[in-house]
Formats: sequence, C-alpha cells, structure tokens
Amino acid sequence: MTTRSTPLPPAVPWVCDDATDSDVAIASRVQVARNLSGYPFLDAEPTCGYRDALETVDTVLRATATELFGEPYTLLTDRSICDSDRIRLAERGIVDGTQADSVFLSSDERFVAVVGGEDHLRLLCTAPGRAVTACVQRVVDADIRLEESLHYAVSMDLGYLSSRIAEVGTALRASVVLHLPGLLSRKRIGRILGRLGRIGCEMPSMAAPRSGLFVLRNRITFGLDESAIVERVDACARRLVALERRARDQIAATQADEIRERAERAHHELQTSETLSREQTALLASDLRFASVAGLFGGYSPALLATLFFLGKDSHISGSRGPRRPESGEDDTDTDEVRASVVRELLADCHAH
Repeated sequence: MTTRSTPLPPAVPWVCDDATDSDVAIASRVQVARNLSGYPFLDAEPTCGYRDALETVDTVLRATATELFGEPYTLLTDRSICDSDRIRLAERGIVDGTQADSVFLSSDERFVAVVGGEDHLRLLCTAPGRAVTACVQRVVDADIRLEESLHYAVSMDLGYLSSRIAEVGTALRASVVLHLPGLLSRKRIGRILGRLGRIGCEMPSMAAPRSGLFVLRNRITFGLDESAIVERVDACARRLVALERRARDQIAATQADEIRERAERAHHELQTSETLSREQTALLASDLRFASVAGLFGGYSPALLATLFFLGKDSHISGSRGPRRPESGEDDTDTDEVRASVVRELLADCHAH
C-alpha cells in the first residue's frame, strides 16, 4: 500500500489506442453508490452517525484492499489529500465536488473506492474504449465481496437507498466518453439527444461544446436491473460509434483538404502558442484527433491526442506546476501559460519517439 502525501500524477491511465472502438470511444466507466443501513446520510454538517458509517466502511476496505485493488494500491486519506488532488479527483468524476474522507485506488487507477461525500461508499471502474460490460463485472464482484461485511441500506420496493432520489434503485451509473466531431459537424447531435432521452439516457457535452466530446450515460437507475442498464448504454455506444465512423468517412471523402488544413493549424497552435485556455486546448485537440483517426494527419496516436482533453483541465495543470501560492499573485494567465508549456512538451516528446 502507498499512502500518498504528494500530488497525484496528472497522467490519464485509462486511455489507449488498442481498446475496443477507441477511435470513437475514449473511455468507459461504471459506478455504484452504497449506503449503510441504520446510519444517516450526509447532512449540511457531518453528524456523529455519518462519521461512524464512514469509519465502518473504511475499516472493511482496509481489510480487503489487497484483494480488491491489488498490490500495490494507493490510499488517499482526508489528511493526505492535497487541494490539487481533490480538484483533480473531482474533475475526473471520482469524488463529489471536493468531498471525500478517503480514496482507495488500484495501481493503474482503473478501480477506485470512495468513502464519504453524498454517499457512504462509491465503487468505480474505468477502462479504455467501449468497455462498460467489463467495468460492471469488476464493480459487481467487489460489491458482492464487500456486502459480506457491510449491511447496505436496501428497500424491497425501491432497491438501494441513496441521499439522491435519482440514484435510488440500482444506484448504478454506466457511461462512455465519446468523441463525435463528425456527427457534430453534420448537425446530427440534436436529433440523437432526443432519441436518447426517450430511452432513459443522456449525452451532455464534456468539454468545449464545439469539441465534439460527449459523455453518454444512463439517466434512470430505478426500474431496471444492472445488466439492463449496461446493455442499453453499450448498445447506444455501439450505434453512435457506427454513426460517427460513417459521418467521418463521408466528410473525409469530400473535405479532405479542409480537414488537413484545420489539423495543420491546430498542430501549429498547440506547438507554438505561449498561452492556451482549457477551451482552446479541447478544440485544437479535437481537430487534430479527427484528422488523425481519419488517416489524414500522422505523427501522433489518437490516444495521445485524447489525453489533451483531460490534461488540459486546470487541476492537472496545477499538478504539473505544483500548488498555487496565493502570495505569488498567480492567476488564470499563469495557468494558461503552464498549460501551453505542458502541451508543447507532450507533443515534442511523442514526436521524438
């Protein structure tokens, strides 16, 4: 076990090129929320009973950590989590806001348990590509193992109970991060969103709206079992992958020169800009990645370009430069300068190899 007192590395460990449908599906995640029976949920201020629930969960996780997370694993405690870690974990969707009492992470950061926040316990599995089926299996296996020692709050009528009404039922969320610039360009997203809503799913934008980066996820957890939710999200993801590939091929066949020009401009800006905002980074990375997967621009892997969507976030930039000191007078301009430097170094290192 590693109890970390230094900032988490800013790398994104769950993005790679050889995963299923990774040209469109960047990463998948499944998470479940669990609460203990007989203990209160989080109120405006944590009560003694709420703290007791967290201590119970933490004790069981420590006893089963090697079995669940492998060795070595990382444990971030309330005392050891620095501010930049909290923000980075929140931006990765691992913690609620900046709340967490302790966080257990496997060495590859693909399996995580979060103690505290709006629920007593959350289990998350993240994997590259379209992989919700594999993710749910790991989460369910861990959930079954923990239920041997933890008495979950369950209603025979409602299912698993949560402080959030929307989570009651299976309390399971399945999601896939998708890069859909082709469908966005052909103005198909609005129609797709309407169809998803009718089957209990949603697909909000994950970065700058024009970047084409979306997160497909289930909106309903009540009235469906875990397998039905995962199958629905996976089926939608498969269909969107096919639609994006078709749109990409059509655009590449008729607008190849324009795509190359946009990619070359994006590449030049990423390599030479002295400052880059989060939105700029997402838009430029999107143009470059679209050309790359269309076979119209070489030199960088789609996975590397996908990491720019995540590494461009402010918390990851803060982790790259170390904690911000209020007395230093650092502002958003400083963050944009560091972001540009990080991007330049990443592209230069990759191109060199």
